[in-house]
Amino acid sequence: MPTPRHPLLIALTMGALLSPLAAQQDWVAWTDVSGRNATDQFGTVITGVGDWNSDGYDDYAVSSVGSDRAGQNAGSVTIFSGENDAMVSIIDGLAAAEQIGFSLANLGTHNGDGIHKIAVGAPYASSANGLFSGLVRIYSWDNASGTLSLTNELLGSAPGALFGFSLAAFEMDGDVDLDLAVGAMGAGFQDGEVLTYSMSSAGAATPAVDIYSGASGSMEMLGWSLSRGGALGGGGAGLGGPTSETLIAGAPFANDIAVNAGAAIVLDDLGNQTQLQNPYRNIANAHLGFSVAGGYNALGNSAGDYVAGAPDTANGNVAVWDGSSLINILQLAGQGNGNQFGYAVLLTQDTNFDGRGDLVVGSPGAINDRGAMNVFSLAGGVLELFSATGSSGSTGNFGWSLAEVGDINQTDKLEVGVGSPHRGNDVGRIDIYAPPAQDIGAIDLNVSGPFEWETDVAMQVTNLSQGGGGQLFWYIGTRLEETVSQHGYNLNIGDVFDFIITANPGDQAQQLWRILDTVPDGTPLFFQVIEDRNGFVRTSTTDNGEVSDPGVTLFVIGNTAGQPITLRTRWGIPNSPVYIYGTNQGFTAGAINNVPNGSWQVNLRNPRALTPNGDKSGDFGTPEEGQYTSPPVNIPGGFFGVTAHFQGYDWDLFQPALTRVVAVTFQ
Repeated sequence: MPTPRHPLLIALTMGALLSPLAAQQDWVAWTDVSGRNATDQFGTVITGVGDWNSDGYDDYAVSSVGSDRAGQNAGSVTIFSGENDAMVSIIDGLAAAEQIGFSLANLGTHNGDGIHKIAVGAPYASSANGLFSGLVRIYSWDNASGTLSLTNELLGSAPGALFGFSLAAFEMDGDVDLDLAVGAMGAGFQDGEVLTYSMSSAGAATPAVDIYSGASGSMEMLGWSLSRGGALGGGGAGLGGPTSETLIAGAPFANDIAVNAGAAIVLDDLGNQTQLQNPYRNIANAHLGFSVAGGYNALGNSAGDYVAGAPDTANGNVAVWDGSSLINILQLAGQGNGNQFGYAVLLTQDTNFDGRGDLVVGSPGAINDRGAMNVFSLAGGVLELFSATGSSGSTGNFGWSLAEVGDINQTDKLEVGVGSPHRGNDVGRIDIYAPPAQDIGAIDLNVSGPFEWETDVAMQVTNLSQGGGGQLFWYIGTRLEETVSQHGYNLNIGDVFDFIITANPGDQAQQLWRILDTVPDGTPLFFQVIEDRNGFVRTSTTDNGEVSDPGVTLFVIGNTAGQPITLRTRWGIPNSPVYIYGTNQGFTAGAINNVPNGSWQVNLRNPRALTPNGDKSGDFGTPEEGQYTSPPVNIPGGFFGVTAHFQGYDWDLFQPALTRVVAVTFQ
């Protein structure tokens, strides 16, 4: 059963590479749905399907390749309502061992017919064309009648073709409606092939428009993975470019310099195959092309870009190519041995308001098969925006599958589904995450205080993430410059010499920081705060002040009636007599009140001399020049609740100094 949805009370943004970017809401775990039975492997594949039931919410499909509803491992595909996760419809395999739903592709509607179509792959199905020839079924949903019907069944051409191992919906003929690409990685004795079909309201037209074959005798398994690519002529899918698109296909067993280093290959509408440079070509069994993604302009150039995973390097890797030049621009690496970083990859819409698509990577082997997913911005470099891991104690391979599932929360942003098909004895589960929905403005930092030695500066931040969570890093430096903190955060302040780490309460927070007298008089201070929630980082504005020497200053230690107090001065005149006075009768604005043991005046009314002999700095165990500590001064028990005022006078023939008045209310 689905868990209750979380309200969209989110507010967090990434920190910029060199300067703060616009703030935005944080990602949020929106909902999750689990499979029904052991061995279902619910969450093997996920896809958005649009608004099937016309309720204003996008819906989504999830496959369970191990489902036994229609026969052992016949498989099933369930379409869920994006409004409440209720089942809209279900597709079952038609024979045992078909594993229907091994691949999925949302084909949308055609020719304005309003009939939604979905392609489901069963590569292990057998047909008249032989064992494991594979098949793809195309189903149509008529919401007016609430009926699901089989429109087409496409069959693999030969035994072992594994036709339907991968699927992709893409636009190949300029009519805006989506067409279908099918991967058959076992075709041609495992050389593999990709076949494309033109779609209309009548379904898929046969024969295939184009067939792209793997290199003869290579056993590279072209078609292992498949994704729509960039729009021909630039722009990227969904980013305003021409509607005809390329494909990117994976051939993870292609041999480069090393055996099974793998390959990622761009397929265009002229039948051309362009193999992308493999940055892991020297690594045997890297299996580049195990996963592929494309369609969005993520690098900030002029076309939709291409991504491929190589999950079987030591930690797993992901390569990114510029869609216009086809040059390898970036390489990302996993953080732990065996993480399988890049087992699944997804290019998704802009989630951090920089106008570029972003990258999602699944690592199902992370944390001893608990699994992880990470979201990255690629414009201007690699910056992690968000991360999540599988449930504690689970070995469900969270991050096995990734997909955009549509705008299920009606924020005009596409949610991302993450599959964990092996969770709970292979029952399986999917988690759906809602990306940031809007710009909410920057975190604002305001710093206040006298900026004098031994006083507290109050650092106040507002517009933190609603709901809190994660940590706040409070930094103090001495100049404005773009630097990286010792914790790896990009700052706008330099020469950082102190920091404080606190929990993030959300909304707003205050932190005190004391200026020690080891900070030289006149030092400029600059402050900045970093908010980090599960790897999603946000940077505050900066504020500043300048340290000042307060001159001779009086401190009163103790506030209990009937107990002694100690009086201390600091930063006074070396070797000069110090006189301290107290009163319970208040004080005046000007120093107009005569003292009982000298010719000077103080602010206290009717002052009483507490150190009548003018002890010198260095007396009573405080040898530092300019510092004085009095012997204990007894306070009567009757002073409970009384506010007394104290003031010191540091006498010198040429430089007399009167301290500020200090108020103490005795307890």
